[in-house]
Amino acid sequence: MQIAWAPNHGITDSSPSRNPFDGSSGWTYNFNPNVTRSTQLIISEFMADNGSGIKDPLDGKRVDWIEIYNGGNLEVNMAGWHLTDDATNLTKWTFPAVVIPSHGFLLVYATGDNEPTRYLHTNFKLDTAGEYLGLVDPDGHISSEFSPTFPAQSTDVSYGRDAVRFEHRWLLCGGDARQTEFD
Repeated sequence: MQIAWAPNHGITDSSPSRNPFDGSSGWTYNFNPNVTRSTQLIISEFMADNGSGIKDPLDGKRVDWIEIYNGGNLEVNMAGWHLTDDATNLTKWTFPAVVIPSHGFLLVYATGDNEPTRYLHTNFKLDTAGEYLGLVDPDGHISSEFSPTFPAQSTDVSYGRDAVRFEHRWLLCGGDARQTEFD
């Protein structure tokens, strides 16, 4: 990779004398193409006891599910990201290559199914009594978590996090859950 600056670029340091940048000794530029882009991914909502809500499109069964929200201004390829229900195993389930658009949502089914043909189905189920739940980036940094555990869950009532205020809320199943929040 080659970096170049246009003539008369006007770049200066932050000292009071505002020394102009000339590209000579004492100046450095670091670029790491492997650094994860700044993201704002959260576990926005989940349901651990799905009696009459969303159905698994593969077999029509009602199963646990987890919703991921991308609050950032860039799309995020989830390849290499992880979901886990075990704080001591942050790489329990790994996302395949799937993109969440800016300000978009992704639904993942928590079925406990290890069958690789079951796209976006975790190898764990959610415990209705409450447990750890985390979203982890490819470098092992926790992006979002319910720690040490999320509270006990009720049938057909999802639990979520307000994407703006990051507060936890119970969400009624059916209709537009984002309009049926209650504390």
